[in-house]
This record gives sequence, structure tokens and C-alpha cells, in this order.
Amino acid sequence: MELTRSIRDAFGWPKDDKNCKEEVEFCRKDIEMNENNLVLLLGSLEKGSFSGAVKLVKAIFLAQSEAKHKGLTGNFSYNFYRWDYGPFDSAIYKDLESLRSKGLLQINQEYTPYLEKTYALTEAGQKQFKKVKAEVDTTFGTIVSKWANKVNQMRRDDVLKFVYDKSNVKSYEMGDKVNLPDVD
Repeated sequence: MELTRSIRDAFGWPKDDKNCKEEVEFCRKDIEMNENNLVLLLGSLEKGSFSGAVKLVKAIFLAQSEAKHKGLTGNFSYNFYRWDYGPFDSAIYKDLESLRSKGLLQINQEYTPYLEKTYALTEAGQKQFKKVKAEVDTTFGTIVSKWANKVNQMRRDDVLKFVYDKSNVKSYEMGDKVNLPDVD
């Protein structure tokens, strides 16, 4: 009940507990779907780990874009906006940290041309991946796997150029919403 009140107050939602509980439940399901989709993305990697937070965010952006344009349900539900290295949503980092705290994800530092984080599912994360993969729409799973592996193999600068070209960025103001492009 206290969590419901604090979320309600933080977002300025109505004081009606019934409506507030519905909003909290909607947010909880949204977060759970995004976390499961992150597990799907990381479990689909041919290399076993994903190198670089910037590239990971772009892989999610591209997968979400293609799935949205194909009208698929169960998609990621991030709200991307323009930031230093292209489309970004800080909720992705919160979801990754949640997966780490649940013991599903291991995050390490790796020295590449940049100091980058690497992301890999733990044994518990691999078990969760098998459950998620069995339940997810196969077309969505294929899209997620395609973008995860393609982006993970690219250099960061090449990923950024690809995303900027595809997203046809018209505004260079930080924080402006980025529309999801048709990337197929």
C-alpha cells in the first residue's frame, strides 16, 4: 500500500486507490516484459556476452523499431529520446540492474578501445532465457536475435552511424523524442 501511494504521488496520479493500483499493475507488467525481453536478447547472443552499453541500447532500439513496424505484441516498451550517443532510455539501465540484482545477469568491465561493460546471463539467467524463449512470439524472437548479434559484432562508431542514418534524426536537441524508424 505504501509503495502504491509513493508511486501515485511521484507521478501525480489520482488519489483513488483503485485507479492507482491499476496504474501500478500496468507499470509492473511493462517492466517485467522489458526485463524478459532483455533476457531474450542476451540469451540469443552467439558470443555469449554483449560488449558495450551504448551498443546494447542501440540493439534494443533497432529490435523495438522493427517489431513495432511489424505490429508485433510483447515488444520492448522503451521511450527513446536523443542523448549523447543517439537514442536512449535510462529505464534500460534500471532494468539491467534489476536483472543483475535478481542474479540473472553478470556485468563486467572490459577494456576495448573504450572502457566498456559486458553483459552476460548467469546460469539462472540462462534458465530464465529458456522459459522466455518458449513463451515469446517466434517472429519477435528472431528480430531480437538478429539485432543483438548484428550490433554486438559491429564497432561502436559504426553502430552509431547506422542508427543515425536509419532514424533520420531531424533534431539535435538533447532530450528530444526519437521516433522509431522502419529498420527492416
